[in-house]
Amino acid sequence: MRAHEILFESFPIAKKTFMSQMPDYLGDDKSTIVDAYLRMYRDITKKNKIPPEHAKDIVGWTKAGWQEFQDHIDSWNNAPSKSELKKASTPAEGESINIHEDKNWLIVIPLTQNASCFHGRESNWCTTKRNQTHFSDYFLNNKVTLIYLLHKQDGSMYAIAYNNIDGESELFDKNDDEVMPDEFEQWTGFDPDKLIKLAQKHDDTIDTGRETHKNTDPVYLVKNAIEAGERDIPSERYIMKHPLAGEYAQKFFSGKRWPQAERAIATHARAATSYAYGNIKGPWPEAEKVIATSSPASTTYANEVLKDRFPLGEKGMMKRALHSESDNDWSDSYDVISYAKRFGNFPGLEEFIIELNNIDVALAYASDVIKGKVSPEVEKLISKHIDAVMDYAKGPLGGRWPEREKEFLTRPSYALNYARKVLKKRWPEAEAIIATDERAAHWYNKEFGTDL
Repeated sequence: MRAHEILFESFPIAKKTFMSQMPDYLGDDKSTIVDAYLRMYRDITKKNKIPPEHAKDIVGWTKAGWQEFQDHIDSWNNAPSKSELKKASTPAEGESINIHEDKNWLIVIPLTQNASCFHGRESNWCTTKRNQTHFSDYFLNNKVTLIYLLHKQDGSMYAIAYNNIDGESELFDKNDDEVMPDEFEQWTGFDPDKLIKLAQKHDDTIDTGRETHKNTDPVYLVKNAIEAGERDIPSERYIMKHPLAGEYAQKFFSGKRWPQAERAIATHARAATSYAYGNIKGPWPEAEKVIATSSPASTTYANEVLKDRFPLGEKGMMKRALHSESDNDWSDSYDVISYAKRFGNFPGLEEFIIELNNIDVALAYASDVIKGKVSPEVEKLISKHIDAVMDYAKGPLGGRWPEREKEFLTRPSYALNYARKVLKKRWPEAEAIIATDERAAHWYNKEFGTDL
């Protein structure tokens, strides 16, 4: 017999206890009301809607009393289960309109953010980002209709954004770069104006969908509640199913947890980090696997929440930085260095520095993390540029780097600076080359009292 089946055997005792605690004016309705709440309790227990840390068995609720049990069921009844959250990512019927489909193309109009994120998930369109308000701003607030063209074979994607009010339209490729109408038609085989006219045949359905989903769209509801400055309690049943519930919780549950929304919040790294910082005010182990998938979230979680290393996120930080490097974006690499500067060297960091193969990052690693002599492999990387050699010698190494001095002995100005800033004394071996440059010789003579 399963555990929850054993617990359900206690229901007659719980029912009798709860009925004895209910107001007398309810009369014969007491039995019906308690039965309804016990059925809801059975349902949310079987669906695992309540995380273990917030759960009690029916015996525990009998001891807690009817009012506390009723409040508990009311608050958890609309909370999403894990399977419900997973299903929510796939659009239900009525969330989008297919206006054309053939063997190559699917052309859809999303009516909800969920549908927009699903159909546009491989694009860089701002309206397809789950934790942002762009879709609501376009579709719900400004009444802009979006048409997504999805190629089934090669993965190419295009979007049309048009507004019936002013007749304006914009065209975008998969990377969110704007394209001209003739380019659009050349690449897709579709005249954008004809597609807009085809979409306009569905205006009544689009307008109905727009009004319907205003009442259920979590992003729209969160934005409106925050702008109004007050909780939208009836809409919380929808809000708690979206990661933006974290932003809502920060506004209206500041410093307190909102357990019913935590499963949804924990699906998004930045939302989970902000919730841990602003509401839990401490570590949130249940969300750390998701937080670790984002370099910025991992860094923030370590800096602001743990105030210590976040080992689970370190591999993710380095992986993201290596990926960003291919786009000549070094900001993630310096995030890794900043993290190590605060919390110290950590396993895998040196290997990351070597694989990254960036001289400036290697020098920052030596200066800000190791603060001294680094391994020969990292030194080999630093030695690829004479300026880095100079900075390493005068900085973390704190003195001569004999193996690289020959590089300065052919360049008067570098030989001068090496003598002044690293050796901080005369460098006889370099005086012949320094003397070949009038300016370098002048400053060397002034510094050391020589007459080159």
